Amino acid sequence: MKQLKPLGAVRRAKGLTLAKVAAIMKTSTSTLSDFESGKEEVTDDYIGRYAMAIKEPVHEVSLRYWVAVQMRAIVRLEAAHRKLETRYAKRALRKLA
Repeated sequence: MKQLKPLGAVRRAKGLTLAKVAAIMKTSTSTLSDFESGKEEVTDDYIGRYAMAIKEPVHEVSLRYWVAVQMRAIVRLEAAHRKLETRYAKRALRKLA
């Protein structure tokens, strides 16, 4: 099973900069960066335009995008979990004292 590379890594492997792809797509580099990292919600049309800009199949780009979205959600959930653990652990310690 091969490892699924993030969108940014695929783009860079093709020698394309964020600015170049943003110019091709007529979008901002910040929006494009957020898309590649799964921070930005986008339409199917946006995914298609990105796929054409980096010359990758749409299904590959779509898969990599949704993996990035899910990974970002997992990171946020883990951070929230750590925060809650810390908060409730302090409360439990106060009750014991």
